[in-house]
Amino acid sequence: MRRVACAAAAGLTMLAALMCVLGTVATRTVVVAAVDIERGTAIEAGMLRLAQWPIGDGAVLEDALDSLDGLRGIAQVDIVAGQPMYRPMIRDQPTIPDGFTVIEVRLASDGDALMNGDEIALASATGCTDAADDGPSSDACVLVERAMVMRLGTSAGRTSNGYAAVSTTPLAMSAVDALRVMAAQEAGAIVAVTR
Repeated sequence: MRRVACAAAAGLTMLAALMCVLGTVATRTVVVAAVDIERGTAIEAGMLRLAQWPIGDGAVLEDALDSLDGLRGIAQVDIVAGQPMYRPMIRDQPTIPDGFTVIEVRLASDGDALMNGDEIALASATGCTDAADDGPSSDACVLVERAMVMRLGTSAGRTSNGYAAVSTTPLAMSAVDALRVMAAQEAGAIVAVTR
């Protein structure tokens, strides 16, 4: 009986000591990735969850998100399952600006480098129409000063150095710019220029 009593007392002592240690480690609720999320992926329900993290010195988790309410958008970086989430890691879904339309543009540049919501300029490799003689100029020119990437494009293969050969990307722009781009992409290559 004494041995059983001693073992039970030792077990209770260990449990009490463990509870004291756990009580001194403060935690806070943070949003973490429930699965691996690739850059450019639309964040959906089930991809994120709440978890308890030790606060430690507090600086690391100071800006971590702590609620799943309304947390939707596009992943701006690759996110590993279990990683705490911060606001800069997610960008809101892009919306079409007033007065803009959306067209599919064949880009000769690497569309994989773009993100949803990026604002870009578009340049033509064949030049622009010269107002003086209505003929194409020999210099490359900027067709559109402001276009918005609505979603990631689809690549039509890759070159030997690994870059996308041609990608079709939905872009929002003004109607006038859209007509100019549609005509220019029949004549030659169009490249995206980050702003």
